[in-house]
Amino acid sequence: MYMEDIDVNVTELEEVGGVNLTEILIDSPAKAKKRNSSIDKILKMQVQKEKNSSTLKLLVLGSGDSGKSTFVRQLRLSYTVSFTSEELSFFKNIIYLNIFYSLKTLLNGLEKLKLNPNPSQEFYDNSLAIKQHFQSDEKTLPWDIIQLFPVIWNEEIIKECFARREELDEDIQDTMPYFFDELKRICSKNYEPLDQDVICTRRKTKSVTETTLHTKKYVMKIYDVGGQRSLRNAWVSFFDDVNAIVFVAAISCYDLLMEEDKETNRMEDSVKLFGVIANHPMLAKSQIILFLNKMDIFKEKIKTVPIHKYFPAFQGEQDEKACKSFFKNLFVQSTTREMKYIFYTTNTDSQIMKKILLSVRNKNQLLNEKDIEMLRYYSVRELEGLKLQEIKNKFNKRINENLRQVFRNHQDFEEDLVEIDDEDANLSDDQIFNVFDDDIEAE
Repeated sequence: MYMEDIDVNVTELEEVGGVNLTEILIDSPAKAKKRNSSIDKILKMQVQKEKNSSTLKLLVLGSGDSGKSTFVRQLRLSYTVSFTSEELSFFKNIIYLNIFYSLKTLLNGLEKLKLNPNPSQEFYDNSLAIKQHFQSDEKTLPWDIIQLFPVIWNEEIIKECFARREELDEDIQDTMPYFFDELKRICSKNYEPLDQDVICTRRKTKSVTETTLHTKKYVMKIYDVGGQRSLRNAWVSFFDDVNAIVFVAAISCYDLLMEEDKETNRMEDSVKLFGVIANHPMLAKSQIILFLNKMDIFKEKIKTVPIHKYFPAFQGEQDEKACKSFFKNLFVQSTTREMKYIFYTTNTDSQIMKKILLSVRNKNQLLNEKDIEMLRYYSVRELEGLKLQEIKNKFNKRINENLRQVFRNHQDFEEDLVEIDDEDANLSDDQIFNVFDDDIEAE
């Protein structure tokens, strides 16, 4: 009866690191003591292995102009990793170019919208200077051109054109209201970009950028890959060993066409692309997080731009809840996997973006293959909701109880059995992701 009870307890235990746990429980006391030390070393090695390989690989994907790079910058700032002076100098030039090309589009749009100004000589001269500079190959703007920005923007005819920008042939980046409001500061002689200025910059990602963030226990490597069609073939080379995919889709783009062909609806392209990613066999074990981004623009757009004009299947009321639900369902229906994490986001809102990676804290992502093999005899229900340290403590307790039962009457039995040092093995979620709050709502 005694041995039968033991047999019931140990038959499902798997071999760990070359040491069969079943043999340990029915072996002699002397051998058990010796092998007990081996178990301790194996589990210590497991902890060290986790520490050495504790790198989270995050891949940020999505169509062009969806807000991927802005998300990465926000994530970096949420870890209080400031931009270097060299980076700020680089972004300063990008900010000036963003404003420059937006003013170009507005000047060209005056004729398109039949806004025929009765220009002053100053406005005429300034406009001519800007237009002539468009034809140059310079990548850094001279100061005399930068000084013209506030002058041109203050013309009422330009502001009227900007208010009707949806009618123009060329897109104006969605963060320009912010930059136009800040022109006086930005065009000052001693201007240094603020974090929010950097967040609002727009620049096409034409290659792959890697950002590395460090926490107490983890290194997070974030790969931002260009979303233009010509760059998508390179995505698959980054799929190996990915912990999570963050797919960013601009929910506000439902009325826009792809820049590459001026024929394909951007939202349709984004939904199709998401389906390919979510159903890819190489990503079957990776967490996928969907951001329906640019909600601030979306909320304003649905007031004047009817969705059914571009998506006839939409038959609901043109209110925020119905519109959000319609586009969310398009993405959900494009994949066979269960989508647990869908967030409505505004990339330029730093308070929102500090919280969005809660879903990476998936308990299965924190267990390596050996841990899972070691714990196979527990039911899923028993493990549900437990952190890695709690699961290992459960495992320790099970082994120690069985060993004590076998050797209860032997004098040479030692109470110091298999234990994992809490300080070494505590991979708590809060330590790993200590910058993210728990109060985020997932759709």
